[in-house]
Amino acid sequence: MKKRCNIIMMVLLVIVVLGSCDNVDHAYTNLTDKQTNDKLENASVKTEENISGTVNEVVDSNKTQSGCVAEHQYITLKDAIGYSTDIVKARFIGVSDAGQGVYHYQFEIIENVRGMGENEQITVVSSPAEYIVTGGNIKFSTYDIKYEQGESYLLLLERWISVYDADYTFSFVIDSLVIPLDQNQKCNLTYKQGYIYGVDISDHLGGKDIYDAFINGTFEDYAANAIKYNPMYYGVDYIKSIDVKEILPKTEYVLEVKVRRIVSESYSGDRFTCICDVLSIYKGDFTATETIVTFPSGSFEEGGTYIIATNALNNQNYLVMSSKNSVYSVDQKDEIISILTKNE
Repeated sequence: MKKRCNIIMMVLLVIVVLGSCDNVDHAYTNLTDKQTNDKLENASVKTEENISGTVNEVVDSNKTQSGCVAEHQYITLKDAIGYSTDIVKARFIGVSDAGQGVYHYQFEIIENVRGMGENEQITVVSSPAEYIVTGGNIKFSTYDIKYEQGESYLLLLERWISVYDADYTFSFVIDSLVIPLDQNQKCNLTYKQGYIYGVDISDHLGGKDIYDAFINGTFEDYAANAIKYNPMYYGVDYIKSIDVKEILPKTEYVLEVKVRRIVSESYSGDRFTCICDVLSIYKGDFTATETIVTFPSGSFEEGGTYIIATNALNNQNYLVMSSKNSVYSVDQKDEIISILTKNE
């Protein structure tokens, strides 16, 4: 899957391991059907990469005092619409520091333009960063993004289902994108300037059709129609499954591991990252004898031995659970082997 944020490799390791810059702004080129499928199939891994709060030890020269430095693939507003799962009109309530470089932006929903529409309020997870935009000769910082309390905005959002979080997680499609609404809750570029990449949004709309939609007051309808066939969320249905027969065939590795020690707890307390010894391999070409594994809170004990269904986050040195129910007792070994054998 082509990533929308081409971060220098060491910075990516910081994202995965430290949890700061976790949700750095993303940018895809136009999605092909294959890229869309790849995005969905890898969403359980992608989600943890975006929002994991795990810790180890990495210091990198590409991190400035203010945060993460990243390369951002240039896309227009028209491109950005295409990656949305949810489009909402919302009133800004405030922002809170969740720790480790993660911020929670709170909004009150005014109107659900496209999405499930089940929330009266929404929390959007974001991590500020310094950016260099490739293909656009632009530098900007999402530390400078300021929503005005009580003001209304049109939000383009991605909704993710996560292995570790109890509910859906929302992120901005582009953290630097701000589209104010006028007194009638309409997109009106003559009312108040919107911006993207820290500059006037009107310079980066992406085509005459989207410009006309703004001028004609039909931008919300234009955006909703553009993504009517988009998924309602990014993730795979079996993430919530409790059926081991459904989970195991779709997981990358099935391993028996012993938890040697806990190395970190996430800022939200919903996961622990551990160093594990690999005792047996039941599925996958796994060669490492030890690995780092992130477990959901309450699913393990230090020193315990478990069978786990996992996916690699970057390589075999870092694993995340393939579903919310991927930690099994060693007493289930025969059942697990039987299921895997039937699916060979």
